Amino acid sequence: MEKSNPLVKLVSSIFLLDKDWVTRVTMAMIVLSLVWGILGIIDALMVRIEEASWLCFSTFL
Repeated sequence: MEKSNPLVKLVSSIFLLDKDWVTRVTMAMIVLSLVWGILGIIDALMVRIEEASWLCFSTFL
């Protein structure tokens, strides 16, 4: 018996690699949109940190 890599198992279960191509594309779009949203949240937070830094110390990071 061959042991399966847990990372391969995780990626396969997230992207549903054992399903048809429409399901795989749909899951890829959902996962990538979540990643894009997280990056947007990080970007918005960094803008607020820059503004607070400029307000308090009159300097940019």
